[in-house]
Amino acid sequence: MKNPSPKVLRVYAKALLTGDTAQTLKGLRILQEALSIERYRSVLFNPSVPKSERIAALTSLLRAESSYSEVLERFLEEVFEKRREKILLNLAQVFERLLAERRKGTEGTIYMPFPASEEQKAFVSQELSAYFERKGYEPPIRFAFVLQPGLLGGLKVSVDDHILDLSLQAQLLKAERHLNAEER
Repeated sequence: MKNPSPKVLRVYAKALLTGDTAQTLKGLRILQEALSIERYRSVLFNPSVPKSERIAALTSLLRAESSYSEVLERFLEEVFEKRREKILLNLAQVFERLLAERRKGTEGTIYMPFPASEEQKAFVSQELSAYFERKGYEPPIRFAFVLQPGLLGGLKVSVDDHILDLSLQAQLLKAERHLNAEER
C-alpha cells in the first residue's frame, strides 16, 4: 500500500467539508493520533484483519473519545473499501488547511474597459459571486477591479484558474467561429 498523493488527500478531505466540520476535525485528529502508535498501525494496515473489524476498532475509538459521527463511519467504510487507509495518517492536516481556505474565501479579478461607480461594482461583485459559488468556489469571493481600456466592452473575470470572458471581443469571436462553422 503506497502513500497517497497530495491530490488524493485533498479529494478525500474535501468530501468531509459538509456537516459539522469541528466534530469531523476532532475525529480526524483522534484517528491520526491513534495511528501514530505502532500497535494500532500494525492492526489497521494489516490486510489479513477483516475490514469490518478494522472499521469497528476505529469507530469504537471515536465513540470512546466522543467524536463519533455517522459521516465519519461511512467515510471510513469508503476509505477501507478503496484500500486507502494510509490517507488517515495525514488527513487531519489537509482537512484543517481546507477549512482555513474555506474561511478565507476566494479572490478574483474583474477587468473593465471603463471606471465603474461603487454601486456598479457592488452589483457586479454580487452577481459574479453567485455565479462562481454555483461553480463550487468557496464564499466569500472578493473581487479586485482592474481598469483595462483595451477591452472593447463588457467584462473579463478571473477566479483561480477559471476565466469568464464576457467582453464584446469574445462575443464577436464566438459569432465569427459559429458563422465559419456553418459555411463548412
